[in-house]
Amino acid sequence: MPTIACPDCNRYVQVPNVSGNAFFDCPTCPRLTARKLLYKCSACMKVSMLAPGARICPKCSTMVRPNVRQLLAPTVHLPSQPSDWIYHTTNVEIANSIKLAGLIPTFLRTGNDIAHPQGAFARNRDKRLASQMNTVLSTHPLFQKVKEGLAYLICLGAPLATIELLVAVPVAIVFVPNGGDGDGPNLRTSSDAALQALAIQLGYGAAPLVINTVPKYSDTRKLPGVIAKALQIANMPGHCLTIWAMQYVTLYYRIEEMKTARNVYFTKHNFAVPCYNEYTAGVSKAIIVVLRVRKAQIVGLIDDISEFKAECTPNIVLPGIIEIFVALNPDKFVIEIQRDSPANWIAIQHWGA
Repeated sequence: MPTIACPDCNRYVQVPNVSGNAFFDCPTCPRLTARKLLYKCSACMKVSMLAPGARICPKCSTMVRPNVRQLLAPTVHLPSQPSDWIYHTTNVEIANSIKLAGLIPTFLRTGNDIAHPQGAFARNRDKRLASQMNTVLSTHPLFQKVKEGLAYLICLGAPLATIELLVAVPVAIVFVPNGGDGDGPNLRTSSDAALQALAIQLGYGAAPLVINTVPKYSDTRKLPGVIAKALQIANMPGHCLTIWAMQYVTLYYRIEEMKTARNVYFTKHNFAVPCYNEYTAGVSKAIIVVLRVRKAQIVGLIDDISEFKAECTPNIVLPGIIEIFVALNPDKFVIEIQRDSPANWIAIQHWGA
């Protein structure tokens, strides 16, 4: 017979005749007020412990159909580890809406794929674009795209001195994102096609549509002279390569915005503090609140491929599984012992009641 260790009494219990959605009480647990039921999930067929009030299998996250026995039993919180939780930072106004309806992707709530005006993406977008227009830092996407276009034209035979004078030459990336998974690759293809059309317009001939397959391209873009010239051109708003690069960056952020509007985002446990500090920089801490949700209770949770510190889901996260940090000073969230203390968290539905 299968066995499992009870999390309350730490004794191994044999489970007889467990099948389907049947339950079996722990016979050795002395803490009747915290009694758990042994449960064999009909989806994953694994035996585990389930709190009487829970609605999800702790092994495979399958939603459990409640029965009379569950509904009559007292609700008991499952023991948890700090790493079981992920976080969502927002402001008081939005949190009041979440208390009533839960976390809902903007697209599902409004039908629009525009990021929430009070969200982190919308607040930082214009600032990021402006900083890239004036950047001299080689890590920014604008510079990277200018360097890419510059190396491409050099590989086709254009001298640096000539490229520097290419001001007011028309160039356009013909692409409209639709919010699908193919937006990223399609943007890359369209930007390559626009640069190829520019090269033909300037009289340097055709080349492979995929820019990084042009002979000597990889070596050319690493040359010190090319890097220095790319930095110079990136600070020339009227240059055709800068215009092309800015079109790409703007469309790239539009794709990110559409993706943001179609998902609910959470910070992974390991990155809770740096993400909190980043979100709250320059914002009054008095209006900031932090929410948390147990990972196993979120349907469709996946890693955010564009941000390694985050996870997201396209599904609604109901208020019944959301907790809110209620320490008097919200900055206590950055202190591990305060962040992990159950005493500093309450169900969001009880917040402000």
